[in-house]
Amino acid sequence: MALLIDAIGCLISSDKDGTLESRTLNTELANYLATIPDQIIVATNARGDRGQKIRELISAYSFEYHSMDNIVPKTDPEYWAHLLMYYGLQPEECFYLDHSEENLDAAAELEIEGELFVNNAQAIEVLKSL
Repeated sequence: MALLIDAIGCLISSDKDGTLESRTLNTELANYLATIPDQIIVATNARGDRGQKIRELISAYSFEYHSMDNIVPKTDPEYWAHLLMYYGLQPEECFYLDHSEENLDAAAELEIEGELFVNNAQAIEVLKSL
C-alpha cells in the first residue's frame, strides 16, 4: 500500500507567522509513519523555497516527495492521475490523508480512498485500521 500524506496541515505545520522558518515537522505523525512498511508519499502543492523547506523537514525519513510545483494543484484530479502514473500505482493501492476536503474530493474522483486529518490521535488510529 502507498500512503499519500498531505504536507502542509498534516505532516508539516502551517505558517504561523507567514514565514518559512516557523514551519515544523509533526514528529509524532512522522515517527509513526516511519514504523510502518508502506510506501509513504508526501503530497504537496509547494514549490521553490516552500518545497525545499518541506524536503529539509522530512529528510531524516525515507518518505518520497511529490509536487507538481502548483502547476496542477491537489484540488485537480490531474494531480492525482500524475502521481499514480509517476509511481506506477493503482487507486486501490493508495490511501490519502489530508486536512482539506477539497483535496480529498479531487483524489476521490480517481477512486483514491482517504480521510480528513483532524489530529494525530485520529490519524494514527485511521492508519492502524488499514
